[in-house]
Amino acid sequence: MMIRMSGLWWGGVFMTLCMSVAVPVHTTPYGGVDAVTATSRFDDRESESIFIHTAPPGSVIEDGVIVVNDSSEEKIIVVSAVDVEISRDGELSCAEEARDAVGSWVTVQGGVVTVPAYENKFVPFSVTVPDRAEPGEHAGCIVIEDQGVGSSYGTGVALKTRVTIRISLTVPGEVVRELRNPQLWVTDRSGGGYIAHLSVQNSGTVSITTDAGIDVRSFPFSPLLSHLRDQSSVVRGSTKEWEIDVDSSAWGGLSVITARFAYRAAERGAYPANVVWLETPPTYRFSMPEPWAFAIEVSVLVSLILLFLVIHDRRRRARRAAKMALVRKKVRQVQAVRAKRQRRRV
Repeated sequence: MMIRMSGLWWGGVFMTLCMSVAVPVHTTPYGGVDAVTATSRFDDRESESIFIHTAPPGSVIEDGVIVVNDSSEEKIIVVSAVDVEISRDGELSCAEEARDAVGSWVTVQGGVVTVPAYENKFVPFSVTVPDRAEPGEHAGCIVIEDQGVGSSYGTGVALKTRVTIRISLTVPGEVVRELRNPQLWVTDRSGGGYIAHLSVQNSGTVSITTDAGIDVRSFPFSPLLSHLRDQSSVVRGSTKEWEIDVDSSAWGGLSVITARFAYRAAERGAYPANVVWLETPPTYRFSMPEPWAFAIEVSVLVSLILLFLVIHDRRRRARRAAKMALVRKKVRQVQAVRAKRQRRRV
């Protein structure tokens, strides 16, 4: 079954734009060789750097890449497909070869082409979706490599061009949007402060745009502070990590740090949005105050102690004076009774 510019394809563009990874894998080349997607849309800039498709299992997608030679010499270009790999921090990058993922689903027609100077060439390829492809998001890369001698930039090292364009393929079916296992740990930073390390795992079937940040409350002087980052995508099957630099409170004290993650459990545009919040248990950290802040704190503490002693002394004196006044009153009362008795005897 061949899928070309059909309604299913355009629907897939919309779905995948909502769920695909936000950062396209597309490099800026040297040597005048570049490439763009052949099916890019004038109203969608992202489609110029990502092949975006939706197709069911067992189908075949026809597409192509336009190889651009902006140099003054003829280029021999090799077009191939590879899988993607997930880096330690959860970002996508193009692998060196195709194994068992989308890279192995791609067949390039005429993988080696000669492109004259200042000309373009269209290289078609097809993607065969396996019958047992799981629902959800799948990714691969189209790789364009210059097989010429390369160019030397004064270093004695010949540089060759390698341009990559990501393939984002969504297989229809039950979409699972779920993040789990939120983590937070803190390490000291040289020069003061600390680094909050956050991570969360994507156990769903599509990439999920996620807000990640930390809340910091320092006792006894600082208010609640929130350190947030921009939205970023957690790739399917990956664990995404963040690092947030935090300056310790100049006043020192105990800091209570909590990481929070927010994402939509439903697809964009669905109602209700069903925003899900994940929160880590609090992490505690004690820091010493800055010298000037320590001096102020000591001064304030000494002033409070002196004020307490003065108030306590005044209250003690007041209680003593009240007690003496009560004693004198009772003495006067006793003297008055005695005087009255003596007058009666007379």
